[in-house]
Amino acid sequence: YRFNEAADALYHFIWQSFFDWYVELIKPSLGPNDSAVYAEFKATASTILAGTLRLLHPFMPHLTEELNQKIFQSDDMLIGATWPQAIAASDRNAVDDIQFLISLITEIRYIRSEMNVPANTEIDINYSMISNELATIFDEHEDTIKSLTRVKTITEKKFSKDEGMVQVIFTDGLIYLSLKGIIDFEKETLRLQKNLLKI
Repeated sequence: YRFNEAADALYHFIWQSFFDWYVELIKPSLGPNDSAVYAEFKATASTILAGTLRLLHPFMPHLTEELNQKIFQSDDMLIGATWPQAIAASDRNAVDDIQFLISLITEIRYIRSEMNVPANTEIDINYSMISNELATIFDEHEDTIKSLTRVKTITEKKFSKDEGMVQVIFTDGLIYLSLKGIIDFEKETLRLQKNLLKI
């Protein structure tokens, strides 16, 4: 039995898929506590967490039993619970769209970090000649992208060196971060040149 692989898979699912992405992605869509959207997200998160506790039980039985009682006020023991059943994705396009969105957010965050953009500074995104898929992502997930990448506006606009545009490497179109007045490009050029000399 490969218990280490099972534990590693659970670790990455809990921290990366669930907490790093699912919880963060639903935040911009949460409305008042009595809204239908809030209720749906809460139910989904509860289902995922309940199933995760059952999967974790063989590795940390005492902790998961206590969490199950505290979070779900359940008197049933996890040791006697049924094993979670896999559910096939009913909408493959939705899964692909979320993976596409995650890739886009990751690349924007990477460029922000590489260019030393202050974490709390909001920037503008410009784009041109993008694919239909990327246009749909911008249209349907604009609030999420703005929230998770600290962006003020997302606008269709061609490249302009005078506006301090820095390209985000993405295969589905030309995306630029407008950083004029936010970073000192001369200092950044010197920093990058020094880093190249170290290679």
